[in-house]
Amino acid sequence: MERDQDHLFTQVTWCILGPHGIWQKVAKDMNHKLERGDVTGGITDAQGVKWTVDLRKMEACGTGQVTQLKRLENLPDFSLPIYWDNMSQGEVLKVINLDQSSAEYQRVKTDFKKTVQKTVLKIQRIQNVHLRQLYEARKKELENRNDSRVRSGEKILYHGTTEAACTSIMNTNFNRNFAGQNRN
Repeated sequence: MERDQDHLFTQVTWCILGPHGIWQKVAKDMNHKLERGDVTGGITDAQGVKWTVDLRKMEACGTGQVTQLKRLENLPDFSLPIYWDNMSQGEVLKVINLDQSSAEYQRVKTDFKKTVQKTVLKIQRIQNVHLRQLYEARKKELENRNDSRVRSGEKILYHGTTEAACTSIMNTNFNRNFAGQNRN
């Protein structure tokens, strides 16, 4: 049974929208229950909160609150980040318009506004499997090379560019040959 749960967990990840709008994976045994549709007894999240589940609505209800559920199907050689939307087999790039009320939208907007006082019209999440794999490999390499206390030295940065360049960046990453061409 435990081996089945482990195997399933590598293929399908069930998530619950937790406090502060942060997606959380459910435990392997709850993942297994959700995938089988065996939710008559409800599920328990990582904090020990008991939820009743409506799989048709992809909702969980508990202690007077309602939250969302999400099912991610991992690709054979890639596990989707927990905050991404599902991607089908063979889909490499997906552009997601973020909801203005979501925690992810608010976090990005707040960080962006720390350095730029422009009006934010929309925020999109770019899901590119190949670029994400490159990012994860490079991050791991830097973490291994650097002192474990320093980690990768990762920082969130924002970069202005043209709309045409955005399409190229989303598909093939940054081309350093264009560096400095967008100065005003």
